[in-house]
Amino acid sequence: GAVDGKAGSRDIPCVTPPVDQFMVRYKTKMNFTPGHYNFTVGADDGYRLSFDGGNTWEIDNWTTHSYVTTSKLIYLSGEKNVVLEYFESYGDARVSFSYGKVEGDPTVYGNNAWNVYVFSNNDNTENQILVPFEKYSGFYTQPTLGIDTRDISNNGWNQELSPSASAGWKGAPVSTDNFTISHKRQGFPCGKYQIIMSNWDDKAILFINGKQIWNENNYNGGSVTLPGTYALDKDSKIELRLKENSGDAGIKMQLIDIPTIFSATSSPSASQIKGSAVIIKNNFTLSEDLDVCSCTIAPGYTLTIPENKTLVIDENVTIEDTASLVVENNGSLVQKDDNAINKGVITLKRTTAPVKRYDFTYWSSPVASGYTLNQLSPNTLADKYYSYIPTRGWYIHQNGNTAMEAGKGYIVRAPQNHDLKLATEYKATFVGTPNNGIITQNISPNLYSLIGNPYPSAISADALYARNSNEIDGTFYFWTHNTPPSG
Repeated sequence: GAVDGKAGSRDIPCVTPPVDQFMVRYKTKMNFTPGHYNFTVGADDGYRLSFDGGNTWEIDNWTTHSYVTTSKLIYLSGEKNVVLEYFESYGDARVSFSYGKVEGDPTVYGNNAWNVYVFSNNDNTENQILVPFEKYSGFYTQPTLGIDTRDISNNGWNQELSPSASAGWKGAPVSTDNFTISHKRQGFPCGKYQIIMSNWDDKAILFINGKQIWNENNYNGGSVTLPGTYALDKDSKIELRLKENSGDAGIKMQLIDIPTIFSATSSPSASQIKGSAVIIKNNFTLSEDLDVCSCTIAPGYTLTIPENKTLVIDENVTIEDTASLVVENNGSLVQKDDNAINKGVITLKRTTAPVKRYDFTYWSSPVASGYTLNQLSPNTLADKYYSYIPTRGWYIHQNGNTAMEAGKGYIVRAPQNHDLKLATEYKATFVGTPNNGIITQNISPNLYSLIGNPYPSAISADALYARNSNEIDGTFYFWTHNTPPSG
């Protein structure tokens, strides 16, 4: 072409390039928004990459060799004079270049989902699969309990391609060979799990809470069940790494919850079931306090929490159709997870102090099924159901048809058929889905409010005050039938 593009410049005849012993230089201006970019350059033979017109080389492999690649994570901002040089010695000739802006932080564990981070062109040292930040390329997420890189419907990818083929991929392109994947997740449904590893290609290593529990250094197209079970919960962290060398790639890990079953022939102890999900398949009454991950009561069976016994559940309560959960007077059902999902209804019994007909008891409902004041005490006189409005005083709920609001306090007079002189207990029964989570009641500044315990358990007055000390005074008033009225 023309020497300098000016009019009248003489032309130079083109020369056919040689098949060996030549060099190619690519030059362009590129504008980068601020951020980290992953660049991958490969060639047979030498190659180097510069962002200042060739004065310095960020990637530099200027030697004779077969086709290899180098990846590097580089922070860039603004316009750059990009130069890529390549030389061919003898034999095959090939050069490749790809790049992309990376997203995500590979140190972060996914929250109840897998963050799948990918690193280009990594090495193995002492059978450990390394994931250095300078090789980081990008990530995708997988919302499943286990891991399957070939699950296309959940951002998986074809085993003949690379992770950057995932529909959810965010980052730079990744080669189909020579990469490492790191799956990271924190938070699992509480329970004890069996782990099955399948189809790892090529090398794999598994960590639970930072401790290596399994690794394999060669491709395996079958599966292996790891010995024992592993207790997982909302705080547990798992990382699974896979190193791909060449050919197909992928790995599958199944997490299978192994619950503890209470049956006619099996009643495990508290120490045996701690950290486990439980299934009740027999009529069963607690003989000691139990602390479990979750509780399912199978159809046709009843679980009873007797007086002064507590069932502590990390997460969900599931009461199947025709099943029952009965909480006796002074028994407690406690759930740790504010977001736990409850299915089915409980029967919760509460017994008052001895009362005469004109005595009132303060109440609050532990269930969320629209339970009414009349259901609580159907024989109370129609105008003797009250709540308290701070700016107005006592408010009558005529006939007790009002559904009890979670966290709100009510006072209800004893049933009309109670004796005027002889005090006797009143036994109330609540039926409904148990309340759980953070429950809020609005109170008026500098005025009295009548609130109530909304849970199917005792609560800590100290903890209640600590959480609300900016809103309430530190004095609690407890209603007792201590002395009869006079005058």
